Amino acid sequence: MKNAIFVVAFSLFLVGCNGGCDVTCDGAEPVITAPASVTLPASDASGVTSTDSAVSEFLNSVVATDNMGEPVAVLNDAPDVFPLGDTTVSFVATDSWGKRTTFSVVVTIADLTCPVLSIPDDIVLQTSQDKGIEASRADVEAFLNAATAIDNVDISVDVTNDAPADLFPYGETVVEFIAADAQGNVCTDTAVVTVFLEVVLTDFNPDTQLGQIHRLPAFVDDEVLSMDLSLEPLNLLNLQNALVEGDFHTPTLNSRLDDLPVGSGTETAFISMFDGLDTVRDPGERHVMVELTFDWTSDGEQLDIVVPAQIMDILYTNQLDTVINLTAENEVLNSFSITREGIVYPEILDDAFLRALAKFTDLPLDELLDAGIYTFQVQTSLPFIFVDGSTVTQIDAIVKIEADQ
Repeated sequence: MKNAIFVVAFSLFLVGCNGGCDVTCDGAEPVITAPASVTLPASDASGVTSTDSAVSEFLNSVVATDNMGEPVAVLNDAPDVFPLGDTTVSFVATDSWGKRTTFSVVVTIADLTCPVLSIPDDIVLQTSQDKGIEASRADVEAFLNAATAIDNVDISVDVTNDAPADLFPYGETVVEFIAADAQGNVCTDTAVVTVFLEVVLTDFNPDTQLGQIHRLPAFVDDEVLSMDLSLEPLNLLNLQNALVEGDFHTPTLNSRLDDLPVGSGTETAFISMFDGLDTVRDPGERHVMVELTFDWTSDGEQLDIVVPAQIMDILYTNQLDTVINLTAENEVLNSFSITREGIVYPEILDDAFLRALAKFTDLPLDELLDAGIYTFQVQTSLPFIFVDGSTVTQIDAIVKIEADQ
């Protein structure tokens, strides 16, 4: 009888234990915490490896909990490489009592990375064309075609831009380059095209007996046309020959105009030369200024300028800061014409230049026309409109004179 009572009591103990004890046994399956699906970025066209940081971070984020508070191991069947598209990954959690839970997650590998865009550097161009530079010009096309892009998935990526289809105007044009891959990932960047007005400097080399034509940029601000001509120095021997009436041709400067004034009148011009790189005379620098009047008539197609015989006032400041007022008599009438293509220099220009130099006998011309850097300035009360649309009443040009190399 005692044995029967012991067996019944032990059986009741076992039944009670299997019926819900929370310390010595576990009757619940683990709970896995994970999303039903996830999208991760591809590394390249083959997809992404399971060791990639984004993939490993996701796989390690899948955890399981147990009602006993004990550690629960979570395993998965993730492949070594996830291809592009969908892959189903199964997770299995097993607790220490052997309870198991499975859960599946759809892992989508997609191209989520925008292409890497490389664009050209900003460019500065010059022209004397009406309104700007044609988009079909070779250097413009080379600039636009220099933009490229690479993608981690697509073999090739097209690059487009919002450049003007016909003309780049004077001034700055911001061009946006756009690269988009097959999945619609887009990256953009910008570069600037700056178009300056072009001026043409013509010089002469007595040693080679060849004319030298240089095309240089200029820009306009507040009716002042500024240019740095020192990039193409004037030939010293040519200017020295002018002083002795030797083998000489007058250096000239030209540019195209958009419009000519119509009518006639008498205007004043001031022609100055400064030592150095600007039109400000510093102590110890020389300055020469000549004032003259001229008559003009124009029908809008051709403007004729006549410099009549006159007494010209000259102001000369030497290196000792001494101001000297001089006069020179111009006994011969000089004339030239201007069209939209620029100044039409007369055939007798060299003779006219030599005659003008001969009037300045009180100036040290052999020193003023020596090697060095100077700034020449022309101011006039008669405005001109250049092809960039700007109105100009003053020209400032930095000039370098050096011996031919």
